[in-house]
Amino acid sequence: MKRSTELILLFALFAIVCVGRLLLAFSTPSFSSDDSYFLLRDLTYLHQHLLPSFYDPLSYGGRSYLFSPVFSYLLLPFSFLMSPELVGKIVPQIFAASLLFPVYALVMVLTKNHPAAFLSALLAELHPLYLKLTLNTLSPYALLVPLTFWYIYFFVTLQKDNWQLYLFLVLIFILTRLHFSAILLLIAFFFYLLLTKLENIEVRREEIEVMVFTSLIMLWFQFLIYKKAFLVHSYRIIWQNIPSQILSRYFVGFHALNVILQIGIFPFLFGVYAVYRYLLRSKSKNVYLLSSLAFAVLFLLITKMIELDIGLLYLGMVLIIMLGISWKHVLLFLDKSIFVRHKVWISILLASLILLASIPPMITAATQTLQRAPSAENLAAYQWAAVHLPENVTLLTLPEEGNYVTYFAQRKNVMDTQFLFIDNIDQRYEDVITMYTTAHKIRAITLLEKYHVDYILYSPTAKQRFLREQPRYIDDPGCFELVYNQTTKIWKSKCRIDLVSSSG
Repeated sequence: MKRSTELILLFALFAIVCVGRLLLAFSTPSFSSDDSYFLLRDLTYLHQHLLPSFYDPLSYGGRSYLFSPVFSYLLLPFSFLMSPELVGKIVPQIFAASLLFPVYALVMVLTKNHPAAFLSALLAELHPLYLKLTLNTLSPYALLVPLTFWYIYFFVTLQKDNWQLYLFLVLIFILTRLHFSAILLLIAFFFYLLLTKLENIEVRREEIEVMVFTSLIMLWFQFLIYKKAFLVHSYRIIWQNIPSQILSRYFVGFHALNVILQIGIFPFLFGVYAVYRYLLRSKSKNVYLLSSLAFAVLFLLITKMIELDIGLLYLGMVLIIMLGISWKHVLLFLDKSIFVRHKVWISILLASLILLASIPPMITAATQTLQRAPSAENLAAYQWAAVHLPENVTLLTLPEEGNYVTYFAQRKNVMDTQFLFIDNIDQRYEDVITMYTTAHKIRAITLLEKYHVDYILYSPTAKQRFLREQPRYIDDPGCFELVYNQTTKIWKSKCRIDLVSSSG
């Protein structure tokens, strides 16, 4: 295939993926994740002041933040061309669509086979977990995942005195500061060195220098960013101080069948075959590097040090690239078989079958992701609160809705999904759930007073989760005044525990 034809097809595929993602993103006015609104507030503040804010007077009633602002800074130039909301809708989808470039480049380096590279690139973009984490969300994973595989590509093709080396250095500085989960590469380095040592394969000096340099830079930046959090949370910093009740739900689906279904049957089978072939029969240092990333993910999943969806996303991407390697061997097998005269039609049929098998989970993932976006009726409740509620009040919501309160209602919340630097996070989470589920008015008012709650918001998400139209203790109009009565309901909390006790 000519280079010009290859580039035209690749950029045409990129354009199609971009258009598809943008059409889906703009099919709903809101984002599909609560965390998107945390990053949107950060981007808006950065646009106004050019410096990030590490203190939020609204989150948890007022708290200090700890996060890397690199992703927001990368989005900042676009915010001078369009509103931050449009930046959040458009730019991350373009970032996410760019994944096909490093996947294509990697498979081409490993196989020198254009059909295999195009097949892997398209499967990577259709991966359901990739859609779940990046579609219609303002998420650093939209950039982190493509950059991770660009890093692996540059590592594989690394040469001294090459212009790519300077681009590689820039990539290292961005990747190491973009997100905490980039530390996955350090664990992959360990498995890579272990595999090459066991197979008596020499590791080039340049590779060792890059691994040492990347490790030092990454550990240094993570230390600078998270040193205070480590002193506060100790070992819990590994899990970002996530409440135990939430953390336990991350691994509910971690069993063999669910792993295969989440990754995809064909990527799993073809990918595992490639790993088996090159670990036990052939030797390939580049395949060992990819296998090391897969082993690092499996190690983190088994030790529950990475979220299930994120771990399976990286594992799935590695196996999709491995599928490209296996595809090359399928074509070589056909060349030597009695079916060589029908090689083209057989390969087209098999590729079509693989792509068709990926479409139903892709549609399901895209549909479910878009359905997670808050409805216009739900957002109307927060916007009503911004206009009609006093400024210095605290609004009780579910933790996964806390950033809606700070962004749309611009009022204090009791809890959201930014957990670092919050003391007794397990107790706070349990108290929030109790304020929604308890049948005892005294217990509810005690907790409402503890967290200085002025208003209680009961959303469709709460109705679906607790299977009730409203909290059980809320019927007393003397203590709880219904001030907003739509699909989402808001009550004003009027009682204090001493008044309730004396009247009782």
